[in-house]
Amino acid sequence: MEKTPNTLFQQSSIASESSHLSISSVVNSRQEELEFLKTITHSIAEIQLLAGKTFSSLASKLPEVNGSIAQSIVSAASTHATLGGNLATTAESIAQAVVSAASTHATLGGNLATAAASIAETGLVSKEYIGYFRTLILTMLGELPRNGHLVSDFDEMFDINFQKEITQVEFQMLLQLINQVKEDWTSDDFLTESPEVIERIRIRLLEIATILDITEKLPSSFTNNDLEIAPHIGLLNDFVGQLLGAMKVSISTYQSGVENNASISEAAKKIVKNHRRDDLPLGYKMLRTALLENTAQARIHGLKTIAAPYGLDNHPYLTTHDIVEEYHGRDSMEELTTFVYSGHTSIETLECYRKDIIEELTSFYGSMEQVA
Repeated sequence: MEKTPNTLFQQSSIASESSHLSISSVVNSRQEELEFLKTITHSIAEIQLLAGKTFSSLASKLPEVNGSIAQSIVSAASTHATLGGNLATTAESIAQAVVSAASTHATLGGNLATAAASIAETGLVSKEYIGYFRTLILTMLGELPRNGHLVSDFDEMFDINFQKEITQVEFQMLLQLINQVKEDWTSDDFLTESPEVIERIRIRLLEIATILDITEKLPSSFTNNDLEIAPHIGLLNDFVGQLLGAMKVSISTYQSGVENNASISEAAKKIVKNHRRDDLPLGYKMLRTALLENTAQARIHGLKTIAAPYGLDNHPYLTTHDIVEEYHGRDSMEELTTFVYSGHTSIETLECYRKDIIEELTSFYGSMEQVA
C-alpha cells in the first residue's frame, strides 16, 4: 500500500517525538546524577565539620577524662586500621562482577550492560571496571609503601599504563589474587603488623600490579632506608602506643582484637565490620569507599588536635596521612563519579546507600562525644 504524504508526515512526527523524549530522558538522567554528586560533596563537608567539632570537644576535656578519651582514640584508630579491608573487599567485588558478567552474559544495568556484553564477546574488560580496580590497588599499595614513598602520590610511586587492556582470563587471575589479599587484610593478624601477612599482601598486590602493567619507581637517589617497606599500620600502631603512653592510660587497643574489645565503641565496631564485609552491593562499596576516603583527613586532623598537648602532633602517622589521604580522597571521588555516570546503580538506590553510610558515620562521632 502506497504511503500518502500525510502518513509519512505522521510517521516522521512520531519518530521526531520519540527522539525528543529520548534526548530529554538522557538530559534528565544526567542532571539527576549531577545533583547526587553535589549531595555527596555536601555530605562529605558535613562529616568533616562534625569530626572537627567532635575532636575539638574531646581535646578541651583533657586531661580530666583521659580514660574515656583514650577509648575514643582507639575507636577512631580501629576504623582507620581496618580501612584497607574495605578497599580489598570492594576490589574483589569489582573483579567478581567482571567474571560473573562474562561467564553468564548477565547484564548489569545502564551503560555497563553493553560493557558486560562486550566482555563476553571480545574477552576484554571495560575501561570503567579496570579504572575502579586499578585505583583501589594503587591505594592499597600506597598503604604499604617504601619509606622513600611515604608522602608520594601514585604517579610518583609507579609507572602506570592507563591504556592497558585486560582480558577476561587475566581478570580471573586478578580475582584469585585479590581474594587472597582480602583474606589477609581483613584478619586481626594484619593489625598486629604480622611480617608474614604484610609480605604476602604486598607480594600479591605487586603481582596484580604486573598484570595491570604498573611498575614501582625506584629512583637512583634512594638510600637503603628509603627502600625499606613502611606499612601505614605500623605508623598508626606507633602513634597510638605513644599517645596512650603519654596520656598514662592503659587500655586494650584494636591490636588485641576488635569484635569483643570493650575499649572500642559499638559504633566503631559496626564500621570495622562493614570494612570486612564482602556481601554488600558494589554500588554501596564504591560509595562507601569515596565517603570514607574523603572524610579520613578530618579524622587525622582531629587526632592531631588531641595529640598536640603531648607533643605528638607531628608524628609521622599524622603528617604522612595528612598528605596521602588527600590523594586517596581525590582518586576515589573520580572513580565514584565515573561509576555514577555509568548507570550501574540507580540514583534512588545510591541515595539509600548514602543515607545509611552517613548515619553510620554520624553515630560513630556521636558515640565518641558520649564516652567523654
